[in-house]
Amino acid sequence: MSELKQQSQAIFTDPEYVKNAWPKLITDRHYTRVLGLIEEERVVIGGKGDPETRQIDFTLLDEPAWDSPVMTEEIFGPVLPILAWDDFDQLIQEQKARPKPLALYVFTRDKAVRDRVLNELSFGGGCVNDTVMHLSSSKAPFGGVGNSGMGNYHGEYSFRAFTHEKTVLDKWWSFDLPVRHHPYKNPKSHLPEILLR
Repeated sequence: MSELKQQSQAIFTDPEYVKNAWPKLITDRHYTRVLGLIEEERVVIGGKGDPETRQIDFTLLDEPAWDSPVMTEEIFGPVLPILAWDDFDQLIQEQKARPKPLALYVFTRDKAVRDRVLNELSFGGGCVNDTVMHLSSSKAPFGGVGNSGMGNYHGEYSFRAFTHEKTVLDKWWSFDLPVRHHPYKNPKSHLPEILLR
């Protein structure tokens, strides 16, 4: 946390830079919602916003509760909750017990940790040692799973997600197979499977 604090203070020293380069939240409602998520939390740095520009400072939160709003909702804002853990097995179990996130980012040099996170946890998409870039390619699917959304979009995936493939059988009037209908000569016999393909 101290390194994040130091780096953010180095980057965001010039107010003019922040005003022009730092993202703005798209609506007043979303701006208010994100500020509300951090209201009751222990703020290490940030936590303030500018209602005129709808910008919120880069915000670090210290040990929010697992069931707090900031930990149970998708944030979609410059807020980073930090929880410490000592037992990796417990961390995996805690995450498995919760709704599946839209994105998951794991930072590690340990291949076993990386593989375990990617293989054991369900999430929409993610990155190893990076953030957000998994959704940059129009050829790769992006979307959620469970509470974070269903289906994917980007390129062909968008077409498939927003298209319903409808099955219709249009029967020909002139011909029918009598073996399909009652009364059956032998009720125990089954329709030849080739007729159902």
